[in-house]
Amino acid sequence: MDSKINSICKVEFARLGEISDYQESPNGTVLVTAAWQVLPIARPPRLSVSESLTKGGRVFESNFSAQLNYKVMNKDLLIVRISFSDGGQPLIIGNRDLPVRFQESHELAAKTLTFSHSSWHYPYREADI
Repeated sequence: MDSKINSICKVEFARLGEISDYQESPNGTVLVTAAWQVLPIARPPRLSVSESLTKGGRVFESNFSAQLNYKVMNKDLLIVRISFSDGGQPLIIGNRDLPVRFQESHELAAKTLTFSHSSWHYPYREADI
């Protein structure tokens, strides 16, 4: 597991229809070509990835939370790319079979975006081109 998972500097998302190429590799990386949009984060977001054993096997649950500068209101099926300030390879959460769906809540002083994603593998790292 990553020890620096919360040194997040940029979060991007792409709608499934805007993904032109998605290739998973057996070494735990993925090559994605997509029209990425930057998420307007106001404060450093939080990401946790937990592992559990179920009757169906091992499951990784990714939980993300961020305060936004303005509303995104995106109800599409997505994949998410999370970049880190240490310069490591970005994490890719979601794919065509198991996409991400954002949930937003808006209050007078805060706009919060969250998502949870379950998969049989730890989030892939983006492959170097």
